[in-house]
Amino acid sequence: MPIEERLAEASKFQGPGAILLAHDGFAGPEDGVDDGPPPQFDRGELTGLLLDHYAARGLVGCSLGEALESGSPIERSWLTHE
Repeated sequence: MPIEERLAEASKFQGPGAILLAHDGFAGPEDGVDDGPPPQFDRGELTGLLLDHYAARGLVGCSLGEALESGSPIERSWLTHE
């Protein structure tokens, strides 16, 4: 998937209280496991583009802990799988 398409998908989640889990969970041989071939895109570039995209809309990234300290959690699950 091209980096532009990844950015577009991640940009869909920008409503009040939206949370985008942006884990960088690729494990390589140095981790003692094999997740297969490494991603074929620059993960740092994607992260920078995504943060710039949100900043242009007046949004900022924070940890889940920071969000819970300053907001009111709504206890509801919403799962999707494509």
